[in-house]
Amino acid sequence: MKKFLRSTLALTLLLAGAAVARAQAAKPVLVISIPSYNDILANVDFLGKLAGQPAAAQQMDQMVGLFAQGLKGLDRTRPIGVVVSSEGSDFTPLAFVPTTNLKDLMQCLPQLAAQEDAGGFKVMSPAGEAFIREQNGWAFISQSKDAAVPADPMQWLGGLKPEYDFALRIYLQNVPADKKKSGIDLFKMFMDQAAAMQRQQGGDNPLAALSQKNMQEQVKAIERLLNEADQLTIGWKLDRQAKNTHLDFTVTAVPGSELAQEIKQAGDAKTNFAGFLMPDAAATLSFCGRSSPDSIAQAKATLEQIRARAELQIDNDANLPDDKTRAAVKDVLKQLLDVAQKTVETGKSDGGGVLLLGPNKFQAAVGGFIADGPALESAVKKLIDMAKAEKEFQQLATVKLDLDTYKEVRFHQVSVKLPPEADENCRKVFGDMVDIYIGAGKESVYIGLGKGSLDLVKSVIDQSAAQANKPVPPVQLAIAMGPIFDFASSMDPGNPQLSEIAKAITNMKGKDRVLMNGKMIPNGVTYRLELEEGVLNVIGAAIQSSMHRMGPGPG
Repeated sequence: MKKFLRSTLALTLLLAGAAVARAQAAKPVLVISIPSYNDILANVDFLGKLAGQPAAAQQMDQMVGLFAQGLKGLDRTRPIGVVVSSEGSDFTPLAFVPTTNLKDLMQCLPQLAAQEDAGGFKVMSPAGEAFIREQNGWAFISQSKDAAVPADPMQWLGGLKPEYDFALRIYLQNVPADKKKSGIDLFKMFMDQAAAMQRQQGGDNPLAALSQKNMQEQVKAIERLLNEADQLTIGWKLDRQAKNTHLDFTVTAVPGSELAQEIKQAGDAKTNFAGFLMPDAAATLSFCGRSSPDSIAQAKATLEQIRARAELQIDNDANLPDDKTRAAVKDVLKQLLDVAQKTVETGKSDGGGVLLLGPNKFQAAVGGFIADGPALESAVKKLIDMAKAEKEFQQLATVKLDLDTYKEVRFHQVSVKLPPEADENCRKVFGDMVDIYIGAGKESVYIGLGKGSLDLVKSVIDQSAAQANKPVPPVQLAIAMGPIFDFASSMDPGNPQLSEIAKAITNMKGKDRVLMNGKMIPNGVTYRLELEEGVLNVIGAAIQSSMHRMGPGPG
């Protein structure tokens, strides 16, 4: 008897251990979060009112009531989810829907043609059979009737709800190794086919070998991402209280990996070009960081391809009169690309841009770090000298070399005549000529465009010096709608729609921007695209205007 009990206990422990091991072996690879029915209705109501359709949510609810009997049996307060798990080399999907009564819910969906089966329902479809069963207030949809289900599937949505409405997360380290290899092999196959086609078309063209090298670098980068990235998350949120919306893309790295170290370095970014971040500008851009060895190698391969392609085009350019001219053009090209390659090899990126707009006003400036400013300046001067020899250039442009030196940055000016067909509004902004300023320092380059843009660049230089080594996110972009519509309405004063939007957006100053920025998180980074309240209002006004022009009808 004791032997039987011991055997039974051992067998029980063995089976329990196997069940635990199986549960632990199944790991989530993909998780999708979908908002509750009530949240969907609330979002539709918010967006509908913006678009001049205040009854949109009510109409949607009525349609659901008509075609799905109001989804009786659905718990409208909790989210819906889908999880795909890996167990060995297999992927197992499972969906979960909150329910108050599964039978009532299934009766609302007669088109599924479900049959009751072992306490649940069986559904046949062209894709195969599925089983639906209820447990703890959730309807689980799986491929097999005995699929393991959790007591609370909300654990899978941790970090996705309530942070986002719709969200998707991929656990790269839970993807089976053979699946990763298959994906990489498939990508390599496509790349090899593309390279073979290019070789076939180009014959002995040197570009073919360079393209192959570039493709190899891309494969290498993707392979590294699959091996060193931990999670990828994409999430969208409509914040009805703040009246804005944002889309996030987040990547985290495996702790201790090279990718984790590179992300940490990006979080320590400090810029010497903070002067581009002007608060009242129509648009500002800042970028700062260090490139990984793989990124540097890929950029160098791309530069090699650009160099070979450009030299080939120079050799075949019938507009270049002789070999001496071709050699001179190649020399300038080499000098420019050498500066680019030298900059890439430093692994450093730092720079930005600014756009100032207003009624009849347009000024723009961009600039950033380069490894050899004097070499770039020399190449630009050579290029201008070659252009000045062309009669057409002489007729269209005026050049002033060594126009000014400011804080060790040497400036040159090129002014290009507006074409005769340019309208009066354009001439109000630029004058008869469009002014372009090019400045180069020891390790910097600046370009200004528009009347007064030289003073704008000088202001950027001053403000950057006052904020040297300022900590910044790896990238940030801000586009303000107010100045843009002020400028647009001044260019088309007879357009009442532009004038109305310009007036309306004035009241939303400080809330009228499209924003993109990078934010560091533990072992990762989140890139966010955000639309503020004023932007949503502009979109809604544009939709209303479009619908008004279309007139009444089913459209």
